[in-house]
Amino acid sequence: MDIFNKLKTLCNSCVLHLQWIPSHANLKYNDIADSLAKEGITMPQAYVEPLTYLELYSRRKAFGNISWRHPPAYSLYRSEGPGATIHFKEDRKDQTALTRLTSSHLKNPQILLW
Repeated sequence: MDIFNKLKTLCNSCVLHLQWIPSHANLKYNDIADSLAKEGITMPQAYVEPLTYLELYSRRKAFGNISWRHPPAYSLYRSEGPGATIHFKEDRKDQTALTRLTSSHLKNPQILLW
């Protein structure tokens, strides 16, 4: 009852109700889970050395390189569907001209005035 009185003094205007709920009483497979947990405690644990900063950095860098080189397989990245980009196999000069034309980054805007 000492705990109950301490909780009651924390909040004088509150109504305090305590209820005990048994958590492991008559639950299906609870005994099996308890015995497996006790058995697992007795097993030897594998020692894993902590990773250094350089090891963590190199693993993260390798993961970044893999994900960057293999883009997602979404239809947006495959240029499918409405609003997809236009692909054509022309020389670099024509591709640059088309890109500048579509993005309004022309070196000489007078080209468009006929």
